[in-house]
Amino acid sequence: MTMLSLFIILISAFFVQNFQSNSLDLYYDEKVYWISSSKPPCLHPGQPIFEWPTDPRCSQYHTVHSDQISVDESGWIYAKQKLCFYFTFVLIDYSIECEHKQFSGRFKIGHPMFSKSQRYKRWIRRRNPDPNTILFKQSSYIRELLESAAPGTLVETVNATHVAGQPIYYSLAIPQDSRSQNMFFLDTITGEIRLAKSLDREVLDKHVLKVTAYERLDRTVSSSATVIVNVLDVQDNYPVFERDSYFADIREDAPVRIQFSTIFFLLIPLRPKIQ
Repeated sequence: MTMLSLFIILISAFFVQNFQSNSLDLYYDEKVYWISSSKPPCLHPGQPIFEWPTDPRCSQYHTVHSDQISVDESGWIYAKQKLCFYFTFVLIDYSIECEHKQFSGRFKIGHPMFSKSQRYKRWIRRRNPDPNTILFKQSSYIRELLESAAPGTLVETVNATHVAGQPIYYSLAIPQDSRSQNMFFLDTITGEIRLAKSLDREVLDKHVLKVTAYERLDRTVSSSATVIVNVLDVQDNYPVFERDSYFADIREDAPVRIQFSTIFFLLIPLRPKIQ
């Protein structure tokens, strides 16, 4: 019985020592790490934050694991989930492995414009505290294009920028007349709008297009601009005679102002017969 008790005590001591050697040593950094003031109040997955702050226990940042952030090989931190700084700070919990030991830690991230409590009343009065993340150089574009323009002609190049430098892409919609559908095509990367089909001013003299720029990582972040294409007329409806020549026999005693022939000509391509 004595031997059994001694064996149990030794086993217990071994597991306690092993647990203590592998337990997570929590390190809480009281310092606030501020992100750039140009960044939006909410960071979305994939957006860069800043460089990894040094953990005094371990410098091997490539072994960092967290549900909130990720660290690349260069030591740059990226958001793994949406992080918002409205009147608050974000606590980042992480674990790091160093020399076969695992440590846990926590540090605080703040936004210099949105995290400070003294700005609470000022921002709460605003209906929409979100700044416009994606900005077009112009809210609307107006272009004139001859109806004789060939398919492939460059109509306009729209340009938008993301305040945080995130990649964006463009999409094209027809908000008004369905006759503008498939008349233009858009390069989703460069923002170039080109003519896809031949124009006809007699069918439609104005095309209204809506171009929307989206953030690649989050489609809810977007902005739109309007492109108006006015079609200019080309004198292609010239009159054409029905016949190349006309002949008439007139008596010499015919009265003055007598009608001896009627000449018809046509308008191309509508072809209404006129005198």
